[in-house]
Amino acid sequence: MELPEIRTEQEALDAVRKAGLALGRVPEKLKTKTVCHAAVEEDGTALRFAPEALRTEKLCLAAVRSDGCALHFVPEALKTPAMCLAAVRRGPQDRYGGDVAPALGAVPEAMRTEAVCREAVKHDGCSLEFVPEVLKTPELCMRAVRHDGGALRFVPEAMKTEELCLAAVRSHSWRHLIDDPTLEFVPEKLRTPELCLAAVRTDGCALACVPEPLATEKMCRAAIRNSGFIVFEDVPARLKTPAFCAWAVHDDPPCLQFVPEALKTPAMCADAVRRDVRMLKFVPERLRTAEICAEAVEADGTALRFVPEALRTEALCARAVWMAGEALEYVPKALQDAVQDAVEDAFDECDRVGVSMGPGVETPAELLAAAKALRGASDEEIEKVLASIPASGAGMRIRIPDAPCMSEEPDDGPKP
Repeated sequence: MELPEIRTEQEALDAVRKAGLALGRVPEKLKTKTVCHAAVEEDGTALRFAPEALRTEKLCLAAVRSDGCALHFVPEALKTPAMCLAAVRRGPQDRYGGDVAPALGAVPEAMRTEAVCREAVKHDGCSLEFVPEVLKTPELCMRAVRHDGGALRFVPEAMKTEELCLAAVRSHSWRHLIDDPTLEFVPEKLRTPELCLAAVRTDGCALACVPEPLATEKMCRAAIRNSGFIVFEDVPARLKTPAFCAWAVHDDPPCLQFVPEALKTPAMCADAVRRDVRMLKFVPERLRTAEICAEAVEADGTALRFVPEALRTEALCARAVWMAGEALEYVPKALQDAVQDAVEDAFDECDRVGVSMGPGVETPAELLAAAKALRGASDEEIEKVLASIPASGAGMRIRIPDAPCMSEEPDDGPKP
């Protein structure tokens, strides 16, 4: 989405107070001291967009106090021991999406003293990367991995003991979503069953780094509980038994897409679809029965797109369109007119008796038939039927399209 152009200093102030990095789209002529100061207070790393002439000691100090990583954008001449210490003590404030290295990386080498390095590692374990080798002690390395397990990659091999590695894999790594699992940096000889189990309990993706002979069902279950379907493919084939696969699908339905076809059972598929209707796509054609398809459509009308053509009856299609107007796109052309007429007729009947339904409401399966049955009914009969309809079914309405919906194809479900 294109952002609105910033034309005045007030607009610039409003923008940077909401998101400091908006300073990057502020015209140079509007980057005043006030605007730049407001930007770095909101996000210290916005200092990168401040004009060189405005990067005074005052502005730079405000920036590193907001986010230590802003030290990377401080002119070298302004990097004093006090400012560097303030930066490493503050540490990074954007742990997940940040694109700036730890503050210690911007500290001049002459200022990377033992005290500064200790403070840096205390607030950002991965600062260990920039600690001079001569200052990397077992104590400092342990402090680093306890703060961020991912710091293990920067520990000298000679200092990687079983105790230190166990502490590392048990420590949450702030960067585990974009980096390799901490277990990847544990020497093979130290990857014991106990250590591997601890690793997958912290980060399920570590299962990919577990030596195959050490992987157990208990370990694989822990990994799936932690990270879901994305680690199912890392489960050794010898452990993918019918019972294990059924458990995995029950715990996280998208696992169904990776279960070997020969192991998919009616019960497993029904369980998956019941918990996540999108899983109907991964049910083998032979197992997509009328019952499971009806259940899927009842939960989400657009699930009709995964129903075999032979099972797309007028009644099922009408139910799908009733639940979601856009499902008309997946109704066979030969049935579209009849289905649209049936649903519109049902809405007319509901309107006549004061009931209006729509998406997001769990409509009772009997409502369509009830609405039609009310045609020509007496007031007393109408009251009796209305009394049987849940109150949650009132007050909402969808518009039935006049022609097949041409909307964008819906998301087909989770991707591995």
